[in-house]
Amino acid sequence: MKNLYKSQLKYYFTLKTLVSGLLFTFFIYADFFIRRNFFSGNPLPLIYLFNNVPYISIIIIPALCAKSPVASYDDFIPLAQWKKLFVRFLCLLTVFSLFLLFLIPALIIFSLFYSFEAALVILSFIFLILYAACVISLCLLIFQLCQNQILSFLISAVVLAIINSAHNFSVYISSSNIFAGLFKTLSFAWHFDAAGKAIFDSRDFLFFISFTLIFLILTWIISEKQKGRRWFKTQSLRLKSFIFILFMIFLNSQRYYFRLDFSKEKLFSTSKYTKALLKNVKQPLLISYYRS
Repeated sequence: MKNLYKSQLKYYFTLKTLVSGLLFTFFIYADFFIRRNFFSGNPLPLIYLFNNVPYISIIIIPALCAKSPVASYDDFIPLAQWKKLFVRFLCLLTVFSLFLLFLIPALIIFSLFYSFEAALVILSFIFLILYAACVISLCLLIFQLCQNQILSFLISAVVLAIINSAHNFSVYISSSNIFAGLFKTLSFAWHFDAAGKAIFDSRDFLFFISFTLIFLILTWIISEKQKGRRWFKTQSLRLKSFIFILFMIFLNSQRYYFRLDFSKEKLFSTSKYTKALLKNVKQPLLISYYRS
């Protein structure tokens, strides 16, 4: 499988990949430095640089997932279908990870004017890769279900646009707290929010890992069925059980979780003084919180 990865990776560096990389870089830089008036002298949070990635990915990742002409020869490779699928997934993730390296010059320019926290940058890169893995696996599933490349691209882009913006639905649509929480939970972009503040949230980590595996397994099952494979009852039960376990891991991660604040000033953590003060409070404490 390692040799297949090395041999297949070179086929992903095509004109389409080059155009996608240029579009990715142009969108990120134009929004951060021009639209947000970076050079106006007003301090600009670095998180805006990373927050743009999920939204340009709506177009970039489906474009990358479209099968190249060489993919038609995959059926002749003497390797298990799940291994070929995993290699394709790794190749796509590698290409997108290389796109993220285009952010480094922007970080260098930013450092000439302002300082930034290394923890924020490291966590942002880690969770952007996890985000990309989840989105790529979802797009592979869509492309497997719909063999028409153009239609698959359009469906993937629309689905990603909806999922990335799901956390904003409650702003424009009147809904209860339950639905507002559900929209945030299902939003891919929302699960990157904590990392952009230098916070490691186990809920976000398990969300991306769980759904990446679920989408990949479903893609493999569908591809095998399309080739005429039939599953024994025990095999089918194992697969369904594994998917169920992954889904339960995701559900339980929303209830049992931890957050690690890596920000320099511990801006998102309760200080020892505040904790000691709260222990001495003898009546209910009402906190009013406002945000714009």
